[in-house]
Amino acid sequence: MAGTDTATGPRMRSPQQIRELLAVRYRRGVVNWLAGADFECPLTLPLHPPTAAQARRDPADVADWIAAWERAASGALPWRVSFEERTWSGFGRQRVPVRVAVDGPRAVARLTGNLEDWNLLDGRVDHLARRWGAGADAARQVCAGAIGRVLAAVRQCGAEDFDRALRVIDWLTAHPDSGLLLRQVPVEGMDTKWLEHHRALVQTLLAARRELGDLPGGRELGLRQEGRPRDVVVLGPALRPRAPGTGAKSAIRHLRVDAEQLAAMWVAAGTPSPDVVVVCENRQSLLSLPDLDGVIAVHGGGYAVDVLGTLPWAAGLPLVYWGDLDQDGFAILDRLRHHHGNVTSVLMDTATLERHRTLCVPDPHPQVGRLTRLTAAEEVARAALRDAGGVRLEQERIAWDWAEPRLRAVVAEVLADGSADRWLAGQRASRHLL
Repeated sequence: MAGTDTATGPRMRSPQQIRELLAVRYRRGVVNWLAGADFECPLTLPLHPPTAAQARRDPADVADWIAAWERAASGALPWRVSFEERTWSGFGRQRVPVRVAVDGPRAVARLTGNLEDWNLLDGRVDHLARRWGAGADAARQVCAGAIGRVLAAVRQCGAEDFDRALRVIDWLTAHPDSGLLLRQVPVEGMDTKWLEHHRALVQTLLAARRELGDLPGGRELGLRQEGRPRDVVVLGPALRPRAPGTGAKSAIRHLRVDAEQLAAMWVAAGTPSPDVVVVCENRQSLLSLPDLDGVIAVHGGGYAVDVLGTLPWAAGLPLVYWGDLDQDGFAILDRLRHHHGNVTSVLMDTATLERHRTLCVPDPHPQVGRLTRLTAAEEVARAALRDAGGVRLEQERIAWDWAEPRLRAVVAEVLADGSADRWLAGQRASRHLL
C-alpha cells in the first residue's frame, strides 16, 4: 500500500496498490452505491508520481513503475490513467502517470474482482425496487438499505431461495396477522428449518416491503409460535393427574406439555400442589427419578430454564437443580437463580467430580464468563473443572447408586426447610389474628 518516503514524499502507487485501495472502497461503499448515492464520479485516485530526486536515486524502480502504468493504461481494464510531462535534470522530458479515474461502481467491482458480487446485489436491489416501488429512486434507497442490513445472507442466498423468500414476503404482507403455525403457511418449500435459516433475510425485506407500501407490522411475521414441549415427571403419587372417573392406576406419571399447559397445572382449588420442583437437565436421568412425595421433576431445557420463573404455582416453591457438572451447567444454575430466588444444586460438587473423574471428557465450552449467583462450594467445584484441564462430567454418567441417595437427601432437606418456613409463617399469622 502507499506510504510516505520521509526523504522525498509519498511513495509511488502501483496498479496493484490502486486495485487494493479500490477494494477497500468497494467493501465500505457498496451499500450506498447500490442506493445510487455517495459515489464520486469519476472516482479519482492520485498515483503519487516520483520527484526528480526519487528518479535520480532509484532510476530502475521509477522506470519499472512508469512501464507498469503504461501497460495498465493500454489494457482493457475500466480505468483511465492520466499522464503528464515532467522535466527531470539528467533525464530530460518524461511522460509520467499521475492519477487514475474510475467511472462508476460497476467499474470498481470489475477492477477488484467483485463484478459477480455487484451484479448479484445490484440485480436484486433493482428487482425489489421494481417489484415493490415501481423502480422509483426512493424505493431503490429503501431496498438497498434493507439489502445492506442482511448483506451476508443475500450473498449466500441462491436464486431459488431468494425467490422463495419473496413469495413468503408476499404471503405475509397479504396475511399480516394470520396466527398460523409455521408449517401451516401455504408457501411451497417453506418449513421450520428454512425460515429459521432465512429468518433475518425474510424479516428485513418484509419490513422494507411494508415501508414502501405504507403498511404496519414492521418485521413481525404474524405467526403463532408452536409451544415447545417439556417433559414433566410427577414423582409424588398424590400429585399425578388422572382422567375423570378413573382410578389411581390410571394416574399419569410422565407428561409432555408446553409452557402454557404446564403453567395451568396444580392451580385449581382443592388440588394437591407440589412442595418441591426438581429441575433435571438430562432427559434420561429425569425419566429415571424415583417416586418422591410432594415432588415434581421438570426437564430443564438448557438455558431455557427461565420458563420456570413464569409458572404461577412454582413461584414460591424451592427448586432443586441437577445439571451437568461443567461450565455450562453452572452458568444455567446461575441463570435459574436470576429467575427464581430459592434454588439448591445437587450432585454438582467436588465429591461427585472426584468419584467419577475417569468418566470426564473435555469441555467444548471451558469458559462462560463471570457468574455471580453461585455458592462458595459451587465455585470450588467450578474451579476444580478448570484445574483438571477444562473437563466436564455429563449428568447421565453419574452412577445411580451414588446419585439417588444424594438426591433424596437434598430433597428431604429442602422439604424440611420448607415445612419449617410454612410453620413459622403460620405462627406469625396466628399472632397477627390474636
